[in-house]
Amino acid sequence: MNAIKKLSSVTTLLVFYIFFYSWASADTRTSVHNFRDLPLDLAITWTIGSAKSELAYFADPNCRYCKKLENQVLKKLNNVKIHLFIYPILGDESSRAAAEIFCADDPFYAWQQYQDTRTLPKKLKPSCISPTFKLKKLGENYKVNGTPTIILEDNSTFLGSVKLEDLSSAIKNAERRASDEKKTGFLYDMPGYCGGDNMINHSSRKQKIW
Repeated sequence: MNAIKKLSSVTTLLVFYIFFYSWASADTRTSVHNFRDLPLDLAITWTIGSAKSELAYFADPNCRYCKKLENQVLKKLNNVKIHLFIYPILGDESSRAAAEIFCADDPFYAWQQYQDTRTLPKKLKPSCISPTFKLKKLGENYKVNGTPTIILEDNSTFLGSVKLEDLSSAIKNAERRASDEKKTGFLYDMPGYCGGDNMINHSSRKQKIW
């Protein structure tokens, strides 16, 4: 009788474990960042070199780690197209800055100017409606809980700061996997990479810069 009870307990635990593991795995899969589904019309986009690769970059206007990442890493990348999603999560000041930067005559220049001098653009596009709310929802849907966050073409993710050599290597790998996907129609599910040390815990116009 005791043996039957023990067997029953083990079976119950096993069933619970299988159910919980299946649920957790399914949740993880559905929350994977999908680069291909990003609404690029909400991004400020610029190109360095030939733009062989692409990356999405979530940044708060007042995030000092974002400024550091741009100066020490992003500006030194080669042949990449960067899609900046302004993601104001640090308060009302960030939301106001995000709205005015997006509605500037030249959003890319306005972003750089704000990063360098903390001054907002003096001239805004008439009747411009900032997509700040949409950008916040986008970040929430992609489970971006902090800035900076970088998502590559193969959905691998960097949270916080990252070394130039690590990001460059990951971009090359992502480019190769994205190329394989176009040939086979299948993208291998790769785990994200956390490169951050600051986490508190997450115009499609072509321009040459830096």
